[in-house]
This record gives sequence, C-alpha cells and structure tokens, in this order.
Amino acid sequence: MSIKNYKVAAALAIFCTLLWGTAFPFIKVGYAQFGIEGNDIGSKLLFAGARFTLAGIMVLFIFLVKNKHLPKIEKNGIMPVMLLGSVQTFGQYIFTYIGIGFTSGANTSVITACATFFTVLFAPLFFKSDKLNICKIIGCVLGFCGVLCVNSGGGVTVDTLFGDFMILMS
Repeated sequence: MSIKNYKVAAALAIFCTLLWGTAFPFIKVGYAQFGIEGNDIGSKLLFAGARFTLAGIMVLFIFLVKNKHLPKIEKNGIMPVMLLGSVQTFGQYIFTYIGIGFTSGANTSVITACATFFTVLFAPLFFKSDKLNICKIIGCVLGFCGVLCVNSGGGVTVDTLFGDFMILMS
C-alpha cells in the first residue's frame, strides 16, 4: 500500500512520530495508573506483555479485516521470525521496561538517541562498504557528550544510574 497524497503521508508520518515520541512518558503514566512500583520488575514485565499482546491482537485484527484471512508464514520462516522477535522485541523491551521504572521519561528519550551512535560505530562490522572515519568518530563522541550533558541536569542516584544503564542496554 502506498500513500500518493504527500500531505496525507506527511501528516501520518508526523502523527506516528508524535506517538513514538510519547511512548516512554505514557509507559510511566501506565505504571502510575496501575500502581506499579519502581522496583517491581515482575509487574513491569507483565504490563509490557499485556501492551504487546494487545498491540499484536490489533495488528492481526486489522490484517484480517483488510485481507480476509490471517497471515501465513512458511515453515522455514518460523525460526528466523522467532529469533528476530526474541532479540528485537523481547530482549530490547525487557531492558526498556525495567529501566523506565528507575529513570525519568526524559532521560529514557535522550538515552535512546544513543542508538544512532551505536549504529554508526558498529555498521562497519556488518557492512564492508561502510567505513569508519575520523569525522564519524568525532560526530559520535560529540553527540554522546551532548547526551551526557543533557542527561546530567537532574540528581544522579544509584537508581537513576541503573535505569539509565538499562535503557542504554536496550
């Protein structure tokens, strides 16, 4: 499916960006609404599981309405999909949901920006055509220093350091 009207495409892209940008603060709101304490890791993971299950059901419902059948996957595609889901979703979000409970939503958003730096630094390991040069290294160092400066505004405690580290790991 493609969107041929550029104004509609731009509006939808902005809307999706706004939704994505508010995910972390809304997770914190969800913790507060359900009375999930900062150190209650089990409840956080249950909350995450419920969110992802509901999202999956919504995606399947929309797919079913649009295509009149459920999606099919070939037998040889099951293991790659399971591996990708385990690493990309389960692995990443286990760190994210735990970390969010120990740090602020603002810190979470700022720290997740570090993913760009990791992508730039690690891409040459996976793509021979992508070379690491001094400009990329300087850019990553300056960007990471900027993240540290923005992140150092609040009080630093053992809990926030733990939360920040968990978000960084995600």
